[in-house]
Amino acid sequence: MESTDIGGVIHVKAVGVARHLDTQCRLIIPSEFRKMFQLRSNTLVEIIGTNEGLLVRPAQSKE
Repeated sequence: MESTDIGGVIHVKAVGVARHLDTQCRLIIPSEFRKMFQLRSNTLVEIIGTNEGLLVRPAQSKE
């Protein structure tokens, strides 16, 4: 699913999975994605609405 080039940049092939929302409309991020993007409990993420759908990514630090 991913490869790293000489400069250390991670390239990820687009991979999708389908998941149901629970009764409170929460979504569980699959463990493969949590590991790949280093998401842990209490990681702050931002959710962005796009023309394509939702983008979920680790929040950018505001320094």
